[in-house]
Amino acid sequence: MLTKQTQAHISEYFEHEPVEVVFFFGSRASGYPHGESDYDFGVVFSKGLTTKQRSKKRLTYIGELGKILGVEAVDVVDLEKAPAYLRYAAFASRQDIVCKNESVRINFEHKAMSNYFDRLPYMRRHSSLSIASIARHGLS
Repeated sequence: MLTKQTQAHISEYFEHEPVEVVFFFGSRASGYPHGESDYDFGVVFSKGLTTKQRSKKRLTYIGELGKILGVEAVDVVDLEKAPAYLRYAAFASRQDIVCKNESVRINFEHKAMSNYFDRLPYMRRHSSLSIASIARHGLS
């Protein structure tokens, strides 16, 4: 979990950045970190950025958040480009850090939930088949 002071510092950093929403999520956000836990942040970028600009910004954010937190183990996920399960996980176990536009946040959550639950039967089936195959043939 992040302290209120750290949340405020991060929020201040993103004040003039081209993001609409920033979530802190994952094991640290839920209060159950383990030895390999990093600090996971998800961002919903403002409209109009190219894929290249988004990628550069994401890398910049990793470095800047690392400086703010005083750690190297930081990940920043472009939530609109992330797989369905990661988008869902990001908002299901999150701490809201920045929300410049409530309708963008609500729309993102709605689409993420809808997409996740639409794909859930297929993800479960794929997992089940993969586990059965590994049980029969091993990992090689």
